[in-house]
Amino acid sequence: MVLGARVRPDGRASAALERRMRVAVSLYQAGLAPLLVLSGGGRQAVPEAEVMRDLALAAGVPESALMLESRSLTTLENATETARLLAPGGRVAIALVTDGYHVLRARLLFGIAGLNVVAVHTAKVPMRPRLAMGAAECVKLPVNLMRALLFRLRRPGK
Repeated sequence: MVLGARVRPDGRASAALERRMRVAVSLYQAGLAPLLVLSGGGRQAVPEAEVMRDLALAAGVPESALMLESRSLTTLENATETARLLAPGGRVAIALVTDGYHVLRARLLFGIAGLNVVAVHTAKVPMRPRLAMGAAECVKLPVNLMRALLFRLRRPGK
């Protein structure tokens, strides 16, 4: 399960998206991730998941090993949409690929969505973006947790 990141206006992957996909492809090639769920819609003309698919295919990952979730715009939506996609197959355990600063929030939101994060694989992030994004996570974490809990309370059957 690979979380998306920004796509440049010209449709190319951002450095963050490329980092995450290098980790995901290496997990696939090592036989540790036979299915890569690529999650992210984004706000550009080309969804993050499609850009990730192109990177995976260029690295030799077959289309049959890819599952795209291209509707989500946030980490909370990544979690809920991925859970919805995986539910018919009975899959609830995932290995999560993201950046280190994003792990805590992503892991919590995927757990609230009903998925069991059994492993986390992080991409190495340069210091400057890591500090900036770490600060942003301090704001996003409590906001997303509240939204996730409210969403879960409103779901029928829960």
